Amino acid sequence: MRQSAFGFRNWLIGFFIALVTIPVLLYFELWVLAKLLGIAVTVTLVIVLRIWLFKLKKQHNTNRIELNSTDIFELRGFLPAYQSLTVADQKAFHHRLGMLMTSVNIIQEENATSSLHPKHLAMLAACFAFVRFTQKAEVNWTIKEGEITLQNHEIIGGIDPMLSQINATTKEEILAKLGT
Repeated sequence: MRQSAFGFRNWLIGFFIALVTIPVLLYFELWVLAKLLGIAVTVTLVIVLRIWLFKLKKQHNTNRIELNSTDIFELRGFLPAYQSLTVADQKAFHHRLGMLMTSVNIIQEENATSSLHPKHLAMLAACFAFVRFTQKAEVNWTIKEGEITLQNHEIIGGIDPMLSQINATTKEEILAKLGT
């Protein structure tokens, strides 16, 4: 949605003219008219701001997977450095992880077995991608036995090697990726 869809220019010109008119009305001692114009400008501004915010929210609808308490318990097992983060950093990490989880594709080969819930596999891949990749993109993880190999945004390897790499992640690495 472009800026013209919001109608900023027309509304701002109207508000400017109305606000300039109020002192003129006061100069000519038209108190009631000035008060009514001031109230009308205030009410209209509140309504227009609500409409703009609604359109903006609708425009930037980002999908994110919410993490519940079970997921956070699993996250603490995957990533010991998570517990040393502040509450604000943990919330930021949850948000970023939830956004990354929506872009994770997991392909499990027949000989590779997993006891983890699919959501927790996606969370594990998102943690790995968060720490290892520089930009947000779709992440493909092919689960098969063996060590982890990276090719662009493709992860190939087993769950246990990924867990050992994620366990080695430090608080400083997480904070550097969060930008704090």
